Amino acid sequence: MTPEAITKFGKALAAIFVAVGGLGCIACLPLAFGTLQVAAATALFFIAGGVLMSGGLISFAVLNAQK
Repeated sequence: MTPEAITKFGKALAAIFVAVGGLGCIACLPLAFGTLQVAAATALFFIAGGVLMSGGLISFAVLNAQK
């Protein structure tokens, strides 16, 4: 694979991570207003979605800065 192909693949993966993390956070919102146990369990998935989103944004920024 050429370096350009690897960069495009990395950018595509970063965009997928941001989308999946955002959708995961949105999917957790209806469950966050239940009982305390359900809300606590939902918080873990909400944090995981945020980590996916931030990781995708950071990798996308790093790949764009390598020009």
